Amino acid sequence: MSKIKENATLGYIIWKYNDKKLDTIFLFGVSKTEFLNLLVYTKLWEEKEKIAFLENLFELNQ
Repeated sequence: MSKIKENATLGYIIWKYNDKKLDTIFLFGVSKTEFLNLLVYTKLWEEKEKIAFLENLFELNQ
């Protein structure tokens, strides 16, 4: 497990976990009314694409 990115202003942290098959990228964050646990688990995207997807999805839930 390792932390990739944290944004205290927007209220989220991004980290990854490797299950010896593939990296799973997680975003844990707080929106106005909810706690969000988002993840991406795919071989099709690079890590930067996974992070961008999670950040965009988080923004949509604000």
